[in-house]
Amino acid sequence: MPITRPTKEDVAQLGTDLHLKLTSDEVSEFHSLMGGMFDAYDLIDAMPNPVPPVEFPRTPGARPSADQNKLGAWACRTEVNGAPEGKLSGKTIVLKDNVALAGVPMINGSTALEGSWAGGPVKSIKKGFKPAAVDTGLTDVSPHVLRHTAAVHMAEAGISIDEIAKYSGHSDPRITASTYARYSPENLRKAPVHWSSANGQVQ
Repeated sequence: MPITRPTKEDVAQLGTDLHLKLTSDEVSEFHSLMGGMFDAYDLIDAMPNPVPPVEFPRTPGARPSADQNKLGAWACRTEVNGAPEGKLSGKTIVLKDNVALAGVPMINGSTALEGSWAGGPVKSIKKGFKPAAVDTGLTDVSPHVLRHTAAVHMAEAGISIDEIAKYSGHSDPRITASTYARYSPENLRKAPVHWSSANGQVQ
């Protein structure tokens, strides 16, 4: 499953979140080091990954509730209706989260792999989204439309352009401002005051 590479801005924000005061040179260095790790991951991701057919039915699995998972040790809980006889018949077992079980989410203990399934990675949100949208009659809706709508609502709610840019994945807030600033309640609010003041001085 492809991984979105972080920008230098993401690295700097991560440093802030961890209470680290990183200089611009340090941010660039960490960003460069990450690139090598992502290159290695891309090589592995490009390798053939034949998936055997699923023989026994199973539920897609779900995260257990807080009551069921008090120690936070479970990533997913599922049920596989396997063979009626055998060593695992009727047993409840635990698999480490780096062991693939076809059709069940596997995140390997990290949110970086959210959306990865042992039955095959979710490679395209668009391909999965489109038929779902058609089924509900929303033929003109796309992930881009949803992102745009969310950004408009955030601007109307007074969220700063910088924050909207981060949520929208824009590397330059100026791109965000050119599209969404007009929806902000603060946009041009000061203009009438200055206009009136200027006219008053002229009169």
